[in-house]
Amino acid sequence: MQVKDLVLRKRMLIPILIVIFFCLSFVVDSPRNLWNGYVNILKSESILVTDYLAIGGLGATLFNVATILLFNYLIIIHLMKLKITGPIFAGLLSIIGFSFFGKNIFNTIPIYLGIFIYAKAVKTPQRNFILSYLFATGLSPVVSYFYFGIDIPIALAIFLGTVIGVFVGFIVPSLAAHTIKFSQGYNILNTGFALGVISVMITSILNTIGIQIEVNDITTDKYHNFLLGLLILISCLYLISSFIIDNKAIYRYKKILHKSGRLVTDFIRDNDHAPTQINIALMGFLCVLLVIIFDIKITGPVFGSIIACMGFSAYGAHIKNTTPVILGVILMTLFSNVNFDNTRYVVTLFFSFGLAPIAGRYGFFAGLLSGVCCTFISRTTVGFQGGLCLYNTGFSAGFIAAIIIPVIESFRKEI
Repeated sequence: MQVKDLVLRKRMLIPILIVIFFCLSFVVDSPRNLWNGYVNILKSESILVTDYLAIGGLGATLFNVATILLFNYLIIIHLMKLKITGPIFAGLLSIIGFSFFGKNIFNTIPIYLGIFIYAKAVKTPQRNFILSYLFATGLSPVVSYFYFGIDIPIALAIFLGTVIGVFVGFIVPSLAAHTIKFSQGYNILNTGFALGVISVMITSILNTIGIQIEVNDITTDKYHNFLLGLLILISCLYLISSFIIDNKAIYRYKKILHKSGRLVTDFIRDNDHAPTQINIALMGFLCVLLVIIFDIKITGPVFGSIIACMGFSAYGAHIKNTTPVILGVILMTLFSNVNFDNTRYVVTLFFSFGLAPIAGRYGFFAGLLSGVCCTFISRTTVGFQGGLCLYNTGFSAGFIAAIIIPVIESFRKEI
């Protein structure tokens, strides 16, 4: 197999992204500043919204992204010997995204350990839980909060944080398998709903014993131009790669647009690599267009949400089923007198793709309605899950799908 085919097709450019992030981290900052910033990232509480760009700087954040991505890539490719499928690709790009605002190597390992123990307990191969490994770290802030957010002796804090992280990892695989029934597969961000339930439970327990979690609002847009350029670069790489693999892929791309996106939809499996990479690129360009039109300032969380959106473009999201939902969020945001300088609302805008299957299955107006609902429900859920779940929009999307789908189905039966 040619190296070109291996990297561009089989590995979906992931090795190239690892190299880009590693190299850029040392180009944009000195080794001393990078290390000091990286230590600050590891020691942060990491609850929503904690922008690692504001905590550690650009170089340290890019280094954080590169290390976690490399760590997971080695687990998938070399330890578990798995191929990169649509769900795995979505998980890897989500790791890139959330490594800008919540995930680091320090707060993910206890959760991985919990999943490892669970697999051993149920006597099932570790590779069967690869999606749990990739997505369960949405609760990484739980670990960091116990490590650094509670005023207790450091030894006890490390012990509690590690134990709770292991517990979280242990219960996520079984819980996520059941929550998909709640949204009937119409929430692409299904694991986000499962993690949201766990974070509500933990937040409630902490509140009961007198520990109140204050949701963060730490962001910076000082690296806007750099990050915008990086988004355009990554989108261009996937577009160019698609034509290198197959210069006629564009003719097969339209088949993707006919998919509803309902779980489990794997564009790589069903439509091959080249058309999927076109979809990834076009979703990236769509997000860049929204940034330009609405003069959105790119912070760490905003950049992360766009990268995650591109990741799920291999796992159910495409321009046709995502646009109605995004329009719903935009309309609700404009009518709410909220400007697009608010990182929370912008993150909701880009993560609203989680409800794309509703538009894909029931049409434009159903998607528009789900986007409207996503806007105001996401504002509420972040409060009672305490900012401990990074996938807040996925949490709210689970409720929206569970409410909207039965209503739509009842009217369809009447008609």
